[in-house]
Amino acid sequence: MQKNKQNKNRKGQERLFQWNRNLLPLQVILAVLPLILYVKIGYSGFSEYPWNAKEDIYLDVFLHGKMVVFLLVALAMLSLVIYKLRHMDNQLRKAALRRFIPLFVYVGGVLLSALCSKNLSYSFLGSMDAKEPVTVLLGYVITVFYAYLVVDSAEDISRLTGAAVMGSTGMAVIGVLQAVGKNPLLHEKVQRLYAGNSFVDTYGLLQPAFPSGMVYGTLFNPNYVGTYVAVYAPLLLFGIVMFQALWKKAVCVISLLGLFLMLFGSQSRTGLISVLAVAAVILIFWGRKIFKYWYMVIPGITALVFAFLLVDTGKGGLLTTRLKELLVIRPSEDPVQGVDTTGNGVRVWYKDTEFKVMMPVLENSFSYEAFEGEDQKQITYNEDSSYGYFTLNNGDEIAIQTAVYEEKYAFGLKINNRDFYFTNQLVPGDYKYINELGRLDECIIPANVFPGYETVGSGRGYVWGRSIPLLLNNLVIGSGPDTFALEFPQNDYVARYRCGFDNTIFTRPHNFYLQMGLQTGVLSLMAFLVFYGTYFVGSCRRYFGREVLSTEEWIGFALFLSTLGFMAAGLANDSLIVVTPVFYVLLGTGMAVNQKLCSRHTKEKNKVKEG
Repeated sequence: MQKNKQNKNRKGQERLFQWNRNLLPLQVILAVLPLILYVKIGYSGFSEYPWNAKEDIYLDVFLHGKMVVFLLVALAMLSLVIYKLRHMDNQLRKAALRRFIPLFVYVGGVLLSALCSKNLSYSFLGSMDAKEPVTVLLGYVITVFYAYLVVDSAEDISRLTGAAVMGSTGMAVIGVLQAVGKNPLLHEKVQRLYAGNSFVDTYGLLQPAFPSGMVYGTLFNPNYVGTYVAVYAPLLLFGIVMFQALWKKAVCVISLLGLFLMLFGSQSRTGLISVLAVAAVILIFWGRKIFKYWYMVIPGITALVFAFLLVDTGKGGLLTTRLKELLVIRPSEDPVQGVDTTGNGVRVWYKDTEFKVMMPVLENSFSYEAFEGEDQKQITYNEDSSYGYFTLNNGDEIAIQTAVYEEKYAFGLKINNRDFYFTNQLVPGDYKYINELGRLDECIIPANVFPGYETVGSGRGYVWGRSIPLLLNNLVIGSGPDTFALEFPQNDYVARYRCGFDNTIFTRPHNFYLQMGLQTGVLSLMAFLVFYGTYFVGSCRRYFGREVLSTEEWIGFALFLSTLGFMAAGLANDSLIVVTPVFYVLLGTGMAVNQKLCSRHTKEKNKVKEG
């Protein structure tokens, strides 16, 4: 009987992955959640805004299913957290709650912003291409707290690592197949699994949103491949170092190579920079000590360089070209800086001058007037056989032509070979821009901290430059979860055209910290940074310069690197339910490991004093 039990335990130890009742919610998040796909037809509600088309139907494949599963898992964790807190020693409960005070302040900001939201439906149910309503944000807090309470031993950590390895292996398989042009998500049998037979029979097979060879896994967008790799790679490195069985090491090595092939295939520069940031932290913490493991470091670096060159060659040098673009930051030289219709005319900033065009409302007729410079000197209006025009002081001609909008007079300005149409006839004196969708809207020039550098970072300069000034309006209360699209100035039409964003609706700011500060308030952002900063400082003190690490210290360091990878990626990527839940699992687990190591160290010091 004893022998059978030993054999059973030995078989369990040989498995890469084992389910555990208490760890099950965390294991589902690590292994299953990022892989979930589900087709849902939704309505964005954006049609009421003039910067969006009148039809607001959209198709969700990557986010809604993940959100539903996560909320179910979070609900289960909440019940278990309540149970554990009720049965926990009073002193331990108080100590645990004290560590989470900054995060509870963050929760206050989330709830207050949700209740005062610009759109309650978005903040409580989720919006298009976001799916992080208040319930999901609270679920993140529950996740990190649950992980902190539940993870209690090296065996727990091993089981969570196994779940991460299993999930990342599945993602790597999908990503590598996408990289070689054999995207499994496009196969009919696979689509019938996540879209359903009725959808496929009615609408046909889904078509890819990205070109063949572009890797996005099941992560919504190639940008999040970089975040995924930055989070999972340190855990796979831990598996390579600490697993005893050779086959387990081999699985981790193959999965890690697969993830890097995904990263290169996604062309995500953010992900590559995040991984390099993690590598830099390893070198800073250990320096030359890392080369004690030269037998793994040198082959690993060689394999990654070979994989990069292989993918880069297959894509015609695209990866190296995109990396070189990061080093070249040039200001925009477009002569049209902006157009504003909020005053008593159409004001245009062109080259080094400003001019204003007006169309006085006359009975059954129209005329044009134009003024230039700060002194608003009137410009002569001229006409020839084909069009009218104004001649600016610098000699440039601004063509103007008459148009009709809903049986009312309108006019078009041709500036730098681009036509812009306006009218003030529907509401006399109220000038409106006629956008590409044929809808009337104000055209504005919002505050911008990066003027001329909008194209930096694949257009991130455009989003960041206009998002940062908005923080001043959201110091305590944010615009509400999932309401970035309503807070962001979507009607900066001239800049959108200049940067190639004519048909783009910005639903996220491409920055984790801006996203949090704008939607849930700068105060909530500061509270979150204090919370993570405490963990960061504690981890630096514990792992910096250590000669030898125990198994628990190894995993603690790996978890620290994973969370750091997410935070680094957050500088150029926003939070999305495809990877963010994993971050909170690893953050809570890392805090639990650090706490256990701290308690053990304190006990050892006390024993020495007593001796």
